Amino acid sequence: MLACVFHPRFAENRKYYLKYQTRQDGRISALVVERQFTPDFRADAGSARTILEIACTTQDHTGGGLEFGPDGFLYIGMGDSGPQRDPRGHGQDLSLLLGKILRIDVNKTEGALAYAIPSDNPFRNRDGVRPEIWAYGFREPWRITFDRETRDLWVGDVGQDRIEEVDLVRAGENYGWNVYEGFDRYSTNYQRAAEIYQPPIFAYPHSVGVSITGGYVYRGNKAPALRGWYVCADFESRRVWALTQTNRSLAQIVEIANAPSRPVSFAQSPDGELQVVGFDSGVIYQLDLASVDPTPLEKEILAPTSELSGVIWRTTQSRPAENWFSTAFDDHGWANALGGFGTAGTPGAVIGTEWRTSDIWLRRDFMLPDNFTARVGRRLALRIHHDEDVEVFLNGIEILKRPRWTSGYMELPLSDRATAALKPGRNLIAIHCHQNSGDRKSTRLNSS
Repeated sequence: MLACVFHPRFAENRKYYLKYQTRQDGRISALVVERQFTPDFRADAGSARTILEIACTTQDHTGGGLEFGPDGFLYIGMGDSGPQRDPRGHGQDLSLLLGKILRIDVNKTEGALAYAIPSDNPFRNRDGVRPEIWAYGFREPWRITFDRETRDLWVGDVGQDRIEEVDLVRAGENYGWNVYEGFDRYSTNYQRAAEIYQPPIFAYPHSVGVSITGGYVYRGNKAPALRGWYVCADFESRRVWALTQTNRSLAQIVEIANAPSRPVSFAQSPDGELQVVGFDSGVIYQLDLASVDPTPLEKEILAPTSELSGVIWRTTQSRPAENWFSTAFDDHGWANALGGFGTAGTPGAVIGTEWRTSDIWLRRDFMLPDNFTARVGRRLALRIHHDEDVEVFLNGIEILKRPRWTSGYMELPLSDRATAALKPGRNLIAIHCHQNSGDRKSTRLNSS
């Protein structure tokens, strides 16, 4: 069982819709079916009517979204169906319903279909493309909802190895999977020339959480300060966030709660207040948003990146001694060079010094005031852009080891261990970046 939604005229026609996964004779499918209550609403009126059956390649990623839009059409969130990492490119294949947001009219039929295709669907008249597709490039849309006032469609899309994301979805757009995971490039296997990939509103790494649960834009009256904020959560870490966007870019975000049970879904009552469904407890919780202070935290830069101006690093491209990252290591033989490091044309990078070898090692000191206390009123993060594999050390302690690359700067929360490594006075950041292929390389640091 994946999703359930009532028809907009449920009080009149008593119809509701289910999305679930089946396995029969080794064949795995995702089904959308229509059911109906008896006139007294005490039982089902008969057997289900199958609206849509989608063949799947594995039992994974069959999507978790059904929602009637303000236009009265049924929107369906369908995952790529696996295998892991979408090696067959389902998310980018417009001849398949896999890895898509679909839009159909369940109030009519068309030809042999149990539904009709809305006349303004973006691919209705395009050869070789399924006309049900509203948007594409998704891995596992887990909860899709509409803003009651703006009619915007919000989608929480579960990531693969590293990144979870929230998308603001519009007709005909490509949301990237598996060419992109969040803001990061993931694969070039199904990349198409001149294709436009729409980035997410919000993305976070698996150090924060590993499975997004999409929510709702709050339109209740009990918490006026949060009206218009989108509320979502992470299933595993149980973190709950409220965020706003401007022109489809993240404007503000506040962590507002930690759910008492893994949040598998949200609900919105008629008055616009929000509830959270606890997966482990089987309990529905009311969100007390009136107690939330959405005032943004003040950000203080402890060690600047090269985004706005070049920063001098000590660097070598020859393998150093094994203790190269320790505070006791003598790096006087290393060159002084201006960050960042890489080749011209690297997307999102500021290049101060060219780097074309397979490896580069960097060391840099930064000073913290004598009264610095890491744990009092501070949330510390590492801001970094790297391509490809990176290792980061703080005062001789490894605080990050991350494969592959980012397509721009990412802000990663520092662990308690990394935070504890900071101290008043001189601190040392040491970085090793290894290039596996190509010649795109860059790396940055910012702690705040």
